[in-house]
Amino acid sequence: MAFSQAAGNRSAVADINITPLVDVMLVLLVIFMVAIPVIERPMSMTVAPGPEPSVSAEPIELRVNAEGQFVFAGQTWDRASLQGLLTLESSRSPQPAVHLIADQEAPYHRVTEALNLARSSGLTQVGMP
Repeated sequence: MAFSQAAGNRSAVADINITPLVDVMLVLLVIFMVAIPVIERPMSMTVAPGPEPSVSAEPIELRVNAEGQFVFAGQTWDRASLQGLLTLESSRSPQPAVHLIADQEAPYHRVTEALNLARSSGLTQVGMP
């Protein structure tokens, strides 16, 4: 019976042995140190040519001054003449962007008219910078 009492006084060992874990981690470290120089070896390959980079045309400036006149290329134009010029510009390749610059005192209906003229001429990139 003394034997059973001696066995009952023992407690379970609660410590975790981390030595095998450290061994595995060191082995993995060595494997990665050996494998990484092999992975970084350059490879020769042919790459298909991509699309040609698009060359964008210089943006054109269309101004509406304080009197409500359309100014294009430094000259004032009436509605019909400006429509013809903008149609001619829209046929260029690549099509230029139009920057509409309005004076603060310009009548609002003339600014919207300039926008509509540019869009109806076939110009697709019309904006106010």
